[in-house]
Amino acid sequence: MPTLLTFGARNVGRVLARELARDGWNSAGVARMQMTGGSARRGMPTRGPWAAAAFATRALTQSVAAELRERNVHVALVIVDAIIESEKTADWLKGDPAEKSASMEEIARAIAYLHAQSPRAWTHELQLTPALETWVP
Repeated sequence: MPTLLTFGARNVGRVLARELARDGWNSAGVARMQMTGGSARRGMPTRGPWAAAAFATRALTQSVAAELRERNVHVALVIVDAIIESEKTADWLKGDPAEKSASMEEIARAIAYLHAQSPRAWTHELQLTPALETWVP
């Protein structure tokens, strides 16, 4: 049951956004739908429900991107494979070099990069991993 609850908490809003886009939300021009997630490429010990929901987010994003392309809706998943620096995570990161975590500013820059893309070359998935975090391709 935790997996179903985790999936629901992470993905219900994404499904609703898809419905809006499909039903005429983008009547003119290019629209963008950028989803964020973590752990979509690897499951960690004791994090099974979270990983399952993250994998589901990735699959949902790919399906929505394929479905909405012809309506000129750019759908992308930003995978943040890191602890994000914040007041909430400051104690966890104490003593670690900056390259061990992700900054909100750098994540915002990556999202702005996606937002600025032309329909001639859309990125559909972008993984952000700090230099000192274990990287899983």
